[in-house]
Amino acid sequence: MNSFAQIFVLLIFFLLHFCIADRAENVQNVLSTFNCKNNCIFNYTEINSTTIKFFPRCPEVCAILFIDEKTDLTVAQLKKAFASMFTLVGGLVIENTNLTSISIFSTDAYMSFNIACDTYGVFIRNNRKLKDNSMLSGLYVFRAGDNQECDFQIKNNPLLKVDCEDRYLSEYSKIEVSGNLENCGCKGGEIEISTKNQFANCSVLYGGLQIFNKTPDLSALSNIEIIKGEIEIQNSNFQNLTFLKNLKTIKFRNDGKTENYLINIKNDPEMTRLGLPIGENTEMTNVWQVPMEITIINLENLNPEFCLSLSEILFYFHKSHFSVENLDAKLCPVDTNATKILNPFSENGDFYIICHFISMALLPSNCDIIIGNLIIEAGDEVYTTKLEYTKHLIGTLVIRNTNLVEIEFLGLLSFICSLDETLPLIQIYSNKNLKIANFPEVANIITRGKRIAIIQDNHEDLFKFEPCALFSPFYESTFQKYQTNLTYVGGDCGLDTAEINYSRGSYLLKLFALILIISSLK
Repeated sequence: MNSFAQIFVLLIFFLLHFCIADRAENVQNVLSTFNCKNNCIFNYTEINSTTIKFFPRCPEVCAILFIDEKTDLTVAQLKKAFASMFTLVGGLVIENTNLTSISIFSTDAYMSFNIACDTYGVFIRNNRKLKDNSMLSGLYVFRAGDNQECDFQIKNNPLLKVDCEDRYLSEYSKIEVSGNLENCGCKGGEIEISTKNQFANCSVLYGGLQIFNKTPDLSALSNIEIIKGEIEIQNSNFQNLTFLKNLKTIKFRNDGKTENYLINIKNDPEMTRLGLPIGENTEMTNVWQVPMEITIINLENLNPEFCLSLSEILFYFHKSHFSVENLDAKLCPVDTNATKILNPFSENGDFYIICHFISMALLPSNCDIIIGNLIIEAGDEVYTTKLEYTKHLIGTLVIRNTNLVEIEFLGLLSFICSLDETLPLIQIYSNKNLKIANFPEVANIITRGKRIAIIQDNHEDLFKFEPCALFSPFYESTFQKYQTNLTYVGGDCGLDTAEINYSRGSYLLKLFALILIISSLK
């Protein structure tokens, strides 16, 4: 054997040695992470006709199953060995095999096989004969410790068709699928200019879209219809995101975080519009299709002329239930002659009636949406019935110096958005007879500045026996509390309990709050 051959053999030997050692370390990591029953542990780094004899007969097994070219077992033999197992705690590797099917696991009552992969992942790759995909959609891959996604790869199986919208596969936004007979999209993440052409024929992007410190030509993304993951663009010179002109769906998952950023646009000085398509067929939701997670849009440090249209505001913050971290935006000009806008919840093409607020006396009586700061003051009591159909307020709310006893006329109000950071969102003061103030249908509040309500000099019984809370839906969750949270200021809410943070507040707002505090001390 010549010296080159000897070196090659030694190299292979060392590679195998380190591979086996690495596998053993990963298996040990699983065993040290989970509280595994001693009789339900499989700590071998290979599965073959020798080691399979030691596979435990348990419904839950702690192991990393390495099924590869050294596995000398058939699909039937593997299925028999795994017959008692419904949950694998650890990970799964099926690679470099001649298996035609991975239907080797038993399924539970939900027709699923569960893999808790907190410390490892699932890798199905380089299986040249693998064709049967029936088990793929039944793999429920999860992290037991949180809601983050596992490393899940299905790659280079030339006969395998993968449908990422089939059952559990639809819940993964960062799954990597490539090199199979049929794939289900392209890998996203941080886009490199040199690879942009690979997206020309893609309609689905997995792993979201991230662009940092550059402004590449992204016209190749014009065919993307679905993004699985978040959109994050920072330090670019994009004017808008219209390169995603055919986008219909963004699906995301919380990843175990308290707050999830779906769209994060930051430090983009040329950006004047968002420009993502919106409409009755556009959907932005978590993979479970329910608004149960706190999901945030951040629009920060953009062009001073950056604006959101009325349709965008209703779509993102009312229909899609999103919150904001920073909202450096103003309302795009709305034609004062415009009288209606498409209802984003309607499937029948219904419209909302738009009204521009001038005064209560001049306000029509059929307004679904009011644009402007809604001011109700002395003498306006007779006009409050005009507000009985109002659902959305794009502005602030002021109720002052009235003889109102209760506020019951805004019973349908469900959404408030103010893009004026110099004003408190709500001011209710000097209403000497006011005993009840509640907006039971309000589900989301969006502000550019601080979320402040000033409650001052009303009837002594207002909030006398309960903390100040203007929004109290019958079914209140952490999600709803987050979306309707306000800082209450003023004597009616108890000065000692008021918490004010003016890190971004305006001078006028500080002055106004100071006047109220001083007056309450007299």
